[in-house]
Amino acid sequence: MTKSVRGPGTPPPVLVEDGSPDLAVALRALVLKALHGAGAVVAQAPAIADDLAAGLAASGPRARPGVAILSSLVAGLGEARYALGVWRHCLRGVPQEHEPLQVVFIWLAPKPAKGSALLSRVRRILEDEKAVYRLKGATTVEEALLAAGLR
Repeated sequence: MTKSVRGPGTPPPVLVEDGSPDLAVALRALVLKALHGAGAVVAQAPAIADDLAAGLAASGPRARPGVAILSSLVAGLGEARYALGVWRHCLRGVPQEHEPLQVVFIWLAPKPAKGSALLSRVRRILEDEKAVYRLKGATTVEEALLAAGLR
């Protein structure tokens, strides 16, 4: 079951899935959610997803098991775009040195990069063990938004 939400004045688009897709598939879905309505830049979605995966592979293991916050600078993007993904089971294809992933937040910023209060807020939330536990158990978009403190 896949559910998502997007609209004016709403938090980042959220993807909640019961399944356990491959990391590459999950990142492509999140990038497409984040870029929805961004115009021609959406054609860059596969390359952006590959860039995010390469960044994860090149980075050291994350401190918070099950959670990744990934960012990329995107040429031609007018404003920062975000997406949150929550999977009930761990993603496949995660680099071996990393903890299994169930929660992924992506931040796509225009070149040159501009700061984001939302990114800082999400980082703090995803460092909260209780919030992460609630996120991993979310079965709907609304539950994920509430667990992440975004609603």
